[in-house]
Amino acid sequence: MVSWKKIIEDTVQKATEIVKERTSREIDIKVCMLGARGVGKTSVLTSIFYDGNSKDGFYGTKIRLLATPDTGAELNKQRERLSDVFKHRENIAAIGGTSGVSEFKLMLGLLNDEANINLLITDYPGEKVVSDENYVAERIRESQVVIVAIDTPYLMEDNGIHDEEKNQTSIIKQFLLDNVGSLKEKIVLFVPLKCEKYLDLKRDKSTRTDCSELLADKVESLYKDVVDELKKTKNVAVAITPILTMGGVAFDQFAANSEGGTGAKYRFYDGETADGTNAKYTPLFCSQPIFYLLSFVTRQYKLQRNSVDIFGRFLQAFQNVDEFFEEMVKIDKRRLYGANGFRVLAGKDLFFTKNI
Repeated sequence: MVSWKKIIEDTVQKATEIVKERTSREIDIKVCMLGARGVGKTSVLTSIFYDGNSKDGFYGTKIRLLATPDTGAELNKQRERLSDVFKHRENIAAIGGTSGVSEFKLMLGLLNDEANINLLITDYPGEKVVSDENYVAERIRESQVVIVAIDTPYLMEDNGIHDEEKNQTSIIKQFLLDNVGSLKEKIVLFVPLKCEKYLDLKRDKSTRTDCSELLADKVESLYKDVVDELKKTKNVAVAITPILTMGGVAFDQFAANSEGGTGAKYRFYDGETADGTNAKYTPLFCSQPIFYLLSFVTRQYKLQRNSVDIFGRFLQAFQNVDEFFEEMVKIDKRRLYGANGFRVLAGKDLFFTKNI
């Protein structure tokens, strides 16, 4: 007769083995976001999570995206703020920005599998790379993805004279140049936000002009020194992925703000009425950085599948590898390139495609 002690011991051992197996399959992909406070980074994460995600999968695929309770609560709060802007016709500046370092955790997996890919996203304000450069540099070394967020109107308007004030471009550029060695085998994404005025996208062409290629040209020119150095580094992919952060608003003008500097003002826009009566919260392209991230990481697995590092372990997190690749084909077809300002500046061969 089997004793209760033996049953308990066997149960504990089995549970330990299950936990150990799952832990070995679980991996973290760390994303480091750099950019000034208030450029719209949290708004983009909100759109990624809500607008392409459903119980039926992420953007029509069998991949699902989850959030931890803390992250989910913060993104839900931001979603309500964004909705209220349109509901109450509030000034977009009323949304404000988060101060200090913010951390978010999203989880990816197949619908019929555990969500074992952890996306750990850390948002650092631009001034952090000056006040605590070593700290941010260490976070860069630990990350697989680096996102540089750009407040687009400050770059595009008035010949860019307000860019440094808002985007702290020279500080970010020098930081990246000082840490080029830590960016090997990573993907660096330059993400212009609040691009509603510059990407026409079949709206009212009588009053607006598509400036998406001009935008990409400016970003490429601005960070040319950084990109040239990264091209010398092993397995680094660099791309520009513009985003319409809210959709129903567009830059209007600059005006003095309460802090003694220059602030951007926005107007509601629907492409149909003078005052944007029908303007709605309609963000666009927010998930493109995730598409690029997944495409890059999957391709790195193809290149380094026998490695013991994160890319070699990547697909161990999925029980059904073939199914994951099938879904990655769908994701990669959604990845924009060569239009609307989307541009790969380095490492074109480092992204997953159907034929690889």
